[in-house]
Amino acid sequence: MDEATPNTSTAGTSTSTSPSTGPSNTSALWTTLFAVLLVPLAFVFGALAPMATDSCGPDSCARSLNQTLAVVAVCWFASWTLTPLLVVASWLFPSRPRYAWVRWYAGRVALVPPVIVILLVWTL
Repeated sequence: MDEATPNTSTAGTSTSTSPSTGPSNTSALWTTLFAVLLVPLAFVFGALAPMATDSCGPDSCARSLNQTLAVVAVCWFASWTLTPLLVVASWLFPSRPRYAWVRWYAGRVALVPPVIVILLVWTL
């Protein structure tokens, strides 16, 4: 082998990543960012949702509106109780490949309640 041709058998083997810089930390970081942005918005939307019954009164509103408000109330409560717990769980699981799926799912499930609150209140 002459010096002009590179040795391709060892090319690219020097790049190694530590377990703490894997995609699971990136996922937890994005989850934290979205939770910080979505939870306050969902909190305000959920707090203002009962005002949707002002025009018809709480007793004479449509059944679908009352059911939607019940779902909003449950998800509103979960968005400021369950969401922070799941975000913390997505950071606390060890960053090993064995727990990567747990961190990923905890991060994704954490964002479900605030998104549901925002979407349901937006469509009232």
